[in-house]
Amino acid sequence: MERGASRERTKQRTKLAAARLARGLTQKQLAHFAGIPLSSYRRLERGQNSSPPLRWVVNLQHVLVLDELHEVLEEEWLEYRQIRPGTPRRPPDRRIIEARYPV
Repeated sequence: MERGASRERTKQRTKLAAARLARGLTQKQLAHFAGIPLSSYRRLERGQNSSPPLRWVVNLQHVLVLDELHEVLEEEWLEYRQIRPGTPRRPPDRRIIEARYPV
C-alpha cells in the first residue's frame, strides 16, 4: 500500500476535515498556509482542541475560501467558558475584533 493511500481514507470527523478534503489540501499544506503549527492543526481537525484562537479560525476560513465562519466552526468552539469558576468572562469588544479582522 502506498504511503499516501491511508491519507485518502481520512475520516471526515469535523467540518474542518471535510472542507480541507473538498479543497484537495493535505493537513501540512493547510496548516502552513493558515500559519498554524502542524501538530496543533491536527488536534483541531481531530476535535481535540475545544477552543482554538480566533486568528486560526479566521485564517482557515480565508485559506479554504469559505463565505462564512460557521462552515468550519464546531459547536463546542462556540460554547461560553468561564475563566475561573464563579468569575464571569466578558465577551470581547466587537470593535476590537473588527479592527483586527476587517471583513
